[in-house]
Amino acid sequence: MVFAFKYLLRIFDRRKLLRLLKRESEVFNLIRTGKTNKEIASQLNVEISTVKSHVNSIYNKLGIKSRKATRKYK
Repeated sequence: MVFAFKYLLRIFDRRKLLRLLKRESEVFNLIRTGKTNKEIASQLNVEISTVKSHVNSIYNKLGIKSRKATRKYK
């Protein structure tokens, strides 16, 4: 029963990830690797404010409040 519940949570989490736009997905994956906003901006050749906007959108869509919370998504 616990296994089934955990499986359903993973499916739910994956569905949340599908809500992310392409650029948000890129930012999300870079966050998961431990990159800072400044590093992400440099790598994607965008302004830091753009990265911050993507991060806020990601947090809202996934219902999370911190970079640490992104680690639960695989």
